[in-house]
Order: sequence, then structure tokens, then C-alpha cells
Amino acid sequence: MITPSQIRDLLESPHVKSIEKMLDDPNLRTNHLDIFTTCRNYLMFRILVANGQRPGVLAGITPAAMQRAKPTEEGAVVTVSGTIIN
Repeated sequence: MITPSQIRDLLESPHVKSIEKMLDDPNLRTNHLDIFTTCRNYLMFRILVANGQRPGVLAGITPAAMQRAKPTEEGAVVTVSGTIIN
């Protein structure tokens, strides 16, 4: 299990600092697959940590799910699946 201190260490690591620097660059071009995937993975990790989600949640993120996503008044993004909850 990943501990909070391990997450903190990762977020303070030189690797993460370099990713954050790339994301701060207004001229960032994501036409390079390695840059795009590095930034995407970092952002997904930050979203998971911020929301207290498990990695399996990412499996449900599809282009169709993103089109159904709606922001709440609090700033959270909510997706609604096609399933019915009784």
C-alpha cells in the first residue's frame, strides 16, 4: 500500500518538478507522445490523490464518459454512467 509520505516524496521529487515545469510552459506542445503521456499520467495521478480514488477508476474514463462529464458548483467533475441505481 502506498503511504501518504510516499505520495509526498513523489510530489517533491525532481521528476515531478520537471513535469510541473513542462505544464507551466505556455509553449508546451503535446505532439510528442512521451511528453503527452508523462503529463497525462501526472495529471491523472493528481486527480486520483485529490479525490481519494483508487487507480481502477481510470478504467472507466472513456471519450464518451468525458463528453458526459459535468462540473458541479463546488468545482468537482462528475460523470454519470448509463447504469440505473435502485
